[in-house]
Amino acid sequence: METSKGLHSDILEIERIIRVDHAGERGAISIYRAQLAIARLFYQDIVAELLSSGKLSLSSSLSLASIVPSPSVSIA
Repeated sequence: METSKGLHSDILEIERIIRVDHAGERGAISIYRAQLAIARLFYQDIVAELLSSGKLSLSSSLSLASIVPSPSVSIA
């Protein structure tokens, strides 16, 4: 059986992973926007699709973040 301290540590690790994932998705969205600005004449459909995919991934990350309990919540 896992201790409260171990569970707290797991929650902190999950929160860290979600923050890193969130930052990566936001970075990807910025990259796709810049690519879209440069490639507007030649590859607009492809880059727009990538931007849409990045936004969907970010939305999923935010949804995950909303269901992970905060470490300040009592685990007892």
